[in-house]
Amino acid sequence: MKVKVSSPARLHFGILNPSELEGRGYGSVGLAIDRPRTVVEAEPYGEVKAEGLRTEDAENFARKITSTLGLRGVKLKVLSIAPVHVGLGSSTQLALSIAMATAKAHKLDLDPLEASIVMGRGTRSGVGTYAFKHGGFIVDGGRGANTSFPPLIFNHPFPEEWSFIVAIPKGLGLHGGGEAEAFRSLKPPKELIYRASYVILLKLIPALLEHDFESFSKWLTELQQIVGSMFSPAQGGVYGKPSQDAIEALMSLGIKGVGQSSWGPSVYGLVETKKAEELLDEAERALSKAEVFLAHPDNVGARVEVVG
Repeated sequence: MKVKVSSPARLHFGILNPSELEGRGYGSVGLAIDRPRTVVEAEPYGEVKAEGLRTEDAENFARKITSTLGLRGVKLKVLSIAPVHVGLGSSTQLALSIAMATAKAHKLDLDPLEASIVMGRGTRSGVGTYAFKHGGFIVDGGRGANTSFPPLIFNHPFPEEWSFIVAIPKGLGLHGGGEAEAFRSLKPPKELIYRASYVILLKLIPALLEHDFESFSKWLTELQQIVGSMFSPAQGGVYGKPSQDAIEALMSLGIKGVGQSSWGPSVYGLVETKKAEELLDEAERALSKAEVFLAHPDNVGARVEVVG
């Protein structure tokens, strides 16, 4: 049986407590978006073999899941994927798409959270995993001493009448050893951590539930500035340099809800869908050296289908 999995990308709006203050660390907020998608096909095979994109990573992920499930192998075709290390969650979506496609192709049930643990994802943030499983707007509860995976605190469909202009300037965000070292070095003031939690609970979530575009835009930017201040020692400012320039370009178009996704360099601007195409044209002109596209919320998560 051949199975195809198509999963969303994600925008990461921030980690609330990178210093693990008072025994519980991280805690994340983000959103599933409909592009760029990760699309993987899988079918039973006598060994592990991958074709298409990121074949080495794909085979490494496949070996993890086949070993865990006691399978001989799997043949994979990676048809599309988000750019790697730009802040859109590419590796988590690839890992989970491979795990779920492999399990389904062998007629096995597998929960995405279990798959995420097996594949080594979600060590700090659960946003990518919950974007895969549920889609929508996501807040997770971080990690305590006995946490196996960050618990899902809040998940809600994102308004379809809101969209994002996403820009990817040239460059890569922090990853691997550099990212781990950055987290070890961060010691943000308690006031910033508490302020971020307040903004999410009493500003951002209510604005989402009330479909208040202006308020959500305002408080999304506020959250980004708070989180960016926590991470500024590691990235040279509230935003990384390529991200800062791109954010200023989006703001010059009158976009009020802006930010950097994860470590960047990807940035986003919240727009009303009815005005999106016009603003997209302006953004493409203002950011001619970046990849610029329009992304809509994905309120479903990964799609799994049998294709042969």
